[in-house]
Amino acid sequence: MQILQVGTGFAPIPPRGASGTERTIHFLSVALAALEHEVTVLDIVTEDRAPTPYQLAEVPLRWQKDINLMTHILRGFSFRLASGRGLKDLLSKNNFDIINFHNQFSAHHIDLAHQYNIPTVYSLHNALWYNDWACRSQWQRLKFFQDIRAMQKADAIICFNNATRSNLARYFGIAPNKIAVISNGIDEKWLTNGEVSEEIKTQYTPSNEPIVLNVGRIAPYKNQLTLAQAIPLVVQKIPEVRFLFIGPIADRSYFHKVQRAIADAEVGNHISFLGEISYVELPEFYSLCKVFVCPSASEGMPTVILEAMAKGKPVVASDIEPFREALPEGVGITVPTFDHEALAKVIINLLKNEQLRKEMGQRAKEHVRLNYTWQNVARITAQVYQGVI
Repeated sequence: MQILQVGTGFAPIPPRGASGTERTIHFLSVALAALEHEVTVLDIVTEDRAPTPYQLAEVPLRWQKDINLMTHILRGFSFRLASGRGLKDLLSKNNFDIINFHNQFSAHHIDLAHQYNIPTVYSLHNALWYNDWACRSQWQRLKFFQDIRAMQKADAIICFNNATRSNLARYFGIAPNKIAVISNGIDEKWLTNGEVSEEIKTQYTPSNEPIVLNVGRIAPYKNQLTLAQAIPLVVQKIPEVRFLFIGPIADRSYFHKVQRAIADAEVGNHISFLGEISYVELPEFYSLCKVFVCPSASEGMPTVILEAMAKGKPVVASDIEPFREALPEGVGITVPTFDHEALAKVIINLLKNEQLRKEMGQRAKEHVRLNYTWQNVARITAQVYQGVI
């Protein structure tokens, strides 16, 4: 097949950091190319782009970091305009079999694809729609009207979990047979046993302190505040513990709230905020930690959970539907979303029980190997493409 993947305009592909949607587009395209499909990615201009096994078509829009929500929205509309011109040029010169859109701004051009009689797939990365309250909210429907429009116009939809699939049919009238549930994937390289450099060990665990890791942008929906509130309870039982937070600050006022909770509890010396770490360096931090925590209040299917499991780490996550699907019994542990006491209790138990950590980590690694490699994801995605051609 000749496949066109349309980027987001928010971060370059391949991403330099932990940009979730852009990372999905990149690794899916790599895996599809390995299956001998001809893949092109429509993306923004960036300097020093890493070599890729797929073709790249650039639109004249350079990458800039978002400063706030308004710049994010303006960036989205700018890419919508630029990608429309780029898409029209590509369609006039190529015979694509399928076009896969990945966000609500660029998906405005589904109609353009249909004018060329090319079927479309919309990959739904928005984590909101598994929530009943979001589907019923007129404000959320207005805020993401382009998302809803894209779902209604695309020939097929890919979402990350069954709860979202059910809600799309229930609240938006989308035919269930139009919706495929396909999780994010992970590169098989993550399944190897990685080494941790002496530099990182010396900096973060000079006396072999146990590390608890969280990876994700600092934002309310990621719910780092609940983890921050759990930290004093963990420190009381395990005084040598250290917590590492990796990810950019997406909401500075929320970050200040997290910092205040830490300062009020006087546990700042147990915590490090490392900011955004390059994707090349991330595996070492997963290998370094004893426990991985993902307390998000809303998610689709975060790759960070798969990365932690691939490294054989026990995962503690909030009790929301996407995590219940991804973490069957014995593979991970879910706790009530905003219950910091329950979260602390589980972290303490895991840190004190090496055998439990080892058993959970082994099961988690095998679970990823069997279900979540990009090779498997690409094969299933290609079947969805074939189904609408």
